[in-house]
Amino acid sequence: MRELMSLLQRHTGNNFTEYKMSTVLRRIERRMKLHQLDSMESYVAYLRDNAAEVQLLFRVMLIGVTSFFRDPTVWEHLCSETIPALLAANPEGAAFKAWVPACSTGEGAYTLAMVFDEAVTRANARETGRYSLQIFATDLHGDAIDKARQGLFGRGVEDTVTHERLVRYFLADGAGYRIRKELRNMIIFAQQNIISDPPFTKLDILSCRNLLIYFNPKLQEQLIPLFHYALKPEGLLVLGSADTPGSYNELFMPVPGCGRIYRRLDASTQRVANYFPTKIAKAAQPSSIEVATMTMNGNIQTQVEHLLLKAHTPAAVMINSDGDILYIHGRTGTFLEPATGRANWNIHAMARDGLRYELADLIERANRSESTETVRELLFKDGASSLLVDMTVDVVREDGHSGHNLLVTFDASAMPARKRGSRGADPRPQELEQQLTMARLELQAVREEMQTSREELKAANEELQSKVDDLSLVNSDMKNLLNSTDIAVIFLDSQMNIRRYTNQATQLYKLIATDLNRPLSDIANDLVYPAMEDDAAEVLRSLVFCERQIPTRDGRWFMVRIMPYRTVNNVIDGLVLTFVNVTELKLLEARLTPEGGSNK
Repeated sequence: MRELMSLLQRHTGNNFTEYKMSTVLRRIERRMKLHQLDSMESYVAYLRDNAAEVQLLFRVMLIGVTSFFRDPTVWEHLCSETIPALLAANPEGAAFKAWVPACSTGEGAYTLAMVFDEAVTRANARETGRYSLQIFATDLHGDAIDKARQGLFGRGVEDTVTHERLVRYFLADGAGYRIRKELRNMIIFAQQNIISDPPFTKLDILSCRNLLIYFNPKLQEQLIPLFHYALKPEGLLVLGSADTPGSYNELFMPVPGCGRIYRRLDASTQRVANYFPTKIAKAAQPSSIEVATMTMNGNIQTQVEHLLLKAHTPAAVMINSDGDILYIHGRTGTFLEPATGRANWNIHAMARDGLRYELADLIERANRSESTETVRELLFKDGASSLLVDMTVDVVREDGHSGHNLLVTFDASAMPARKRGSRGADPRPQELEQQLTMARLELQAVREEMQTSREELKAANEELQSKVDDLSLVNSDMKNLLNSTDIAVIFLDSQMNIRRYTNQATQLYKLIATDLNRPLSDIANDLVYPAMEDDAAEVLRSLVFCERQIPTRDGRWFMVRIMPYRTVNNVIDGLVLTFVNVTELKLLEARLTPEGGSNK
């Protein structure tokens, strides 16, 4: 997997290691099944030899499902409540700025432009130049950006855009609709990587919808403070149905009446310093083991020893904000153990059962508050004995560095024996309470995963529906093309059953809609052609077409051609029968031939 990611990054310049691994694996498996490859090693080998497949995999990795006015209630709230409030806060007029990352082919950005224009109209504030909105719409996929710039969409727009908006903001253009110029001029489309490129700043609106669910929790927690940094005070953050600001309650608060629109709060921007994307920083980012080696200098060691002496030298580990272990002091085997499989020096992977969830919550609280956090008398079973564990997380800052590390200390004591006849506290309720807490945390994780899966399924359904619509359009085009040729055509499968026919074929065979999948020999016809089945069988055997002039019982003549049916993979999968009316040709031939004969 690591080699595949490295290969993808080397060819495309984009790193997908911070995408949610379940989503990444599903897309890789889809390509493997397409090429009938049964192992990751064979697919990596195929990628090495096929640069085009690398680009196709890159496109599959990017979730391109979008539509106009997706989740209509959010856009209606923006139009009727949120944006009017923004206008009212600037009665003298203002030039607003918005950013739509991961815009795909532009439907979300154009929707925001329409909603803003409608809100300004409803507020009776149409004076020239009083209010304007400049939208920066970005995406990683260059082809999607090129399509978004064109502003040309198919007939499917009619299903998601009301007739009034269609008339107001679109122009009919061939088989589709084109965005009007005045709306198109509100948007600047550009290629950008939200993970590695610096953000747009001083924004009034940031619409990042249905993107965070495809990133792992670590990257989600890095991007939310970045969004806070990019927005102006009181700026609006619009998220998708499965996205939330997570635990950053001090950065954003939900707008009343709509659960997916959040208002920026005034808060310390120190947390943003932990993650500010630049391509140089991203390319030079070392692994967790390298971090431990590079940052483990004498200054940190001095601080560690000072704090340990102050706390009576308990077992402790120094970690960075992501949980990677930098330094170990004392005997930590009671609380930590190496995870099975590939070496992973991360405290979350090494924490023993019974401590894992409480430790993760403690570290998260310390990262968020940047102050000391403690949990006391946590009941923990070490084999047959029961221990009461105190865990403390201290924030440690190093001079000259903007980030911070964490010192996690463990202090365990044996469970005190209950005196005979004493009605002291029973450890069982405390243990059950801890198990209940763990179950709640696990349930929350499962719930978030289900929400993510639901959103991915919705995206897959929309993608599938789009393909079904395209296939339906192709079928309609083919049907109209065949009927317009005025040639009778019958498609048969390899068992001589009817697969499809044109309207003209009903003039020779008594066909109705329910005759599909029936043998052609069961259908009454006007042809005097008793050798039809023998000729068809011979074409299937030899793959050489057969052509004959055949009369009908009512005096007409037809040129009957029987040809093999070839699929796009060049596989013979039936027959194609065409019937061309040559009656006039035969009559002319009879007049020109003295004997009135005919040639077959």
